[in-house]
Amino acid sequence: YLAALYLPQKSTTPDAIYAQDGPKRLELRITIPLVKDVSTQEFVKAINKGVGRNCTEAEKAAVAERVKAFNDAITEVGRVKKGDLLRIDYLPAQGGTVLSVNGKTWGKPIAGQDFFTAFLKVFLGDKPTDAKLRAGLLGQPGA
Repeated sequence: YLAALYLPQKSTTPDAIYAQDGPKRLELRITIPLVKDVSTQEFVKAINKGVGRNCTEAEKAAVAERVKAFNDAITEVGRVKKGDLLRIDYLPAQGGTVLSVNGKTWGKPIAGQDFFTAFLKVFLGDKPTDAKLRAGLLGQPGA
């Protein structure tokens, strides 16, 4: 997939990104020419693994129920295919993190900037899902 991170201000370190107030967006476009559609369960597994590897025990405990609610929303989507666009928006004015796929919103807003930060740590944490993707999202050379 391709990924883009939209922020109120450009930042090149994870901590500076996590600390920013205001709306933020992580956008993922499925680009792999898939033989068949991919179950969103794969995405759920990656989120759980990434949160587990990149968040402290206290952070994991604080967001556990909200991660489950977000995973439930993703699971409702069912399958994704090449060309699909996933947007994960942190919109404080709308109540938190909002998931949309191809413009359709799934689930209810997930409250708290701490949840969105935990989600971003999957991609930007010390043990990201993809180190090259992390570098690209941070605007680092060689990405």
